[in-house]
Amino acid sequence: MQFTQNHQSADTQIPEHIKKFGRWASPEDIAKPTDEGGLGIALQTQANWRMRGIIPYVKISSRFIRYDRYELDKWLESHAVVKAEVA
Repeated sequence: MQFTQNHQSADTQIPEHIKKFGRWASPEDIAKPTDEGGLGIALQTQANWRMRGIIPYVKISSRFIRYDRYELDKWLESHAVVKAEVA
């Protein structure tokens, strides 16, 4: 498996889920439960999010869409909601 220079350097470890499931994921892969390498996001939700520009994806043709798991990881981290502690 080959990764671009962007995503791998001498000190960077490849995340386990990418080692196990590969860097590129189809919409069907992302719809699977997390224990099967997906995120549990329904196909229609993904389509809505792609049309609205919410989720990062690669469109090779009208019927061939892929997600870069590195980009999805960054996207998820940027949308994390941190719960404030109650004193």
